[in-house]
Amino acid sequence: MTVNQALEQADLLRPNDIPRGLKCFWLSRLDGQLRCEFYLPPEQTPAFPGDPVCPGQLPDSEGACASSGDCPAPAPCGRVLLVPAPFDELYSYYLCMRIDLEQGEIVRYNNSARLFDVVYRRFAHAMSRHLPAGEAAALRF
Repeated sequence: MTVNQALEQADLLRPNDIPRGLKCFWLSRLDGQLRCEFYLPPEQTPAFPGDPVCPGQLPDSEGACASSGDCPAPAPCGRVLLVPAPFDELYSYYLCMRIDLEQGEIVRYNNSARLFDVVYRRFAHAMSRHLPAGEAAALRF
């Protein structure tokens, strides 16, 4: 799934007026977190959130994703996200969760957060099954 696909799915599920640049930023932060938790070896994982190894890149001050359609390169909005299908729906759920929070829809936020958590845990479980025994214990979820 690309960032644009995740944005389109979330916008269909939760019509909103939140700038695309901000939603790209949210996805970039989530992808950075997932990269640190599941794809980097423990010795390369930063000790503190916000360490440059796992950046959340804000496209630019106006939001490179503000225009409709595909985002111009090299903005992160056209890139493929890390988590593969069938777990890639977690990106849409994450965006819905953030949109619900921004709009003050607390009941919807709780539902979206639960859906995100279910898919996230399924992905973490799938990742742990494909790692050698010692490395699986290093997953932090």
